[in-house]
Amino acid sequence: MKIAGHNKMTNYHQLGIDVRRFIPVTRKITLALRTASLLSSPEIPIYDRAYLGYEERIRGRFYNIFEGENLVLGNTEIRFPLIKIRYFNFPIIPRFKRYTSNLKLGLSGAVFFDTGAIWFHNQKISRYSFKSGFGAGLHLHLPYIDLLRLECGITPQWDVQGIVDVDLAF
Repeated sequence: MKIAGHNKMTNYHQLGIDVRRFIPVTRKITLALRTASLLSSPEIPIYDRAYLGYEERIRGRFYNIFEGENLVLGNTEIRFPLIKIRYFNFPIIPRFKRYTSNLKLGLSGAVFFDTGAIWFHNQKISRYSFKSGFGAGLHLHLPYIDLLRLECGITPQWDVQGIVDVDLAF
């Protein structure tokens, strides 16, 4: 007898981990490290698959989408200030003072390397499974947006792509 809506894929497990470390190299330079993984067992339904290319990305392959059931990801970034973050007040209209006070403006730079692999259970993971990218960028610290990233990502095959995104990569 078959129960409606029940199948072998409703019983599965996923384990996710995300570890980040920010190490001050000098007073102004920070080494940012991240490793993340999502492991699934056994086969999982399509709506719970892992993706590179939506929330998690490899810069240099920023607009490519890769799908699987398991994911491993690593990011390394060196961050440094170019123009110190300052806070400004623009009390132009008194009623909107809270919207025009303590507005952040600044500029920083970053050099990065990202790598990750995604695979299905019926596939073996190898060094050829990994997608990688590296590059550099400018990070504009702006009011309300917080951070606008303008980056140049490069693949190991020297394909270059411009990246415009908001908020920190990790």
